[in-house]
Amino acid sequence: MPSSTVTAQLPSKDEVTCFPGELTLSSLSYKEITAPRRPGIARTGGDYSLRGKVTDRLILFIDYQNVYKGARSCFYSQLHPPHTAGQVSPLALGQHLVRSSPYDRELAQVRVYRGRPDSTKDPKGYGACTRQVAAWERSDRVVTALRTLRYPYGWPERSGEKPQEKGIDVALAVDFVRLASRRSTTSGS
Repeated sequence: MPSSTVTAQLPSKDEVTCFPGELTLSSLSYKEITAPRRPGIARTGGDYSLRGKVTDRLILFIDYQNVYKGARSCFYSQLHPPHTAGQVSPLALGQHLVRSSPYDRELAQVRVYRGRPDSTKDPKGYGACTRQVAAWERSDRVVTALRTLRYPYGWPERSGEKPQEKGIDVALAVDFVRLASRRSTTSGS
C-alpha cells in the first residue's frame, strides 16, 4: 500500500519500553520512521513494543587535558599544586552528569582521551600517568585512549617550550563518529 506520508500519534517517552535486542523509537533516525518519498528506498520494519519507558544509554567522551585545565581554572588558584588541584575522576564525572540529568539515562561508558609522557624523557610523569590510568580502568566502564606527548627539540634543557598533546582531539572525534554510526548510543552528549 503505497503512501507518501504517514501520521501517527507516538506515545510519550515514559510509555515506551523495549526488550533486549529490540529497536527503540529513540534509536531510529527520522528517515527510518517516515515513509519513503520515492520507490526504491523503502525499509521493511518490524513491530515496535510500546510498553513502558526507555532509558537512554550515555557514552561520555572526555578530552582529559581540557577537563583538567577547566577544573583547575574554575576551582583552584595557580598557587595550588598542579599534581592534585584540578584532577578529576572521569567515572565520577559521568555518574554526576547522569544523576543530575532531568532525563532517564544510564552511563554505559566513559571514554578518556589524554596524552602520556614518554617513559624515557619523563619517567616520573610517565609513572604518574600510568598509575592514574590504572585507577580509572578499574571500572569496566572506563576506556582510555593514550597518545605519547610530542617533545620540543632539546627538551628539557631548552626552556620555554612544553611537551604537547597531538592528535587527541582527532582520536576523540573519530571514535565519536565511529560509535555513533554503530548506534552504540542514542545521545551525543
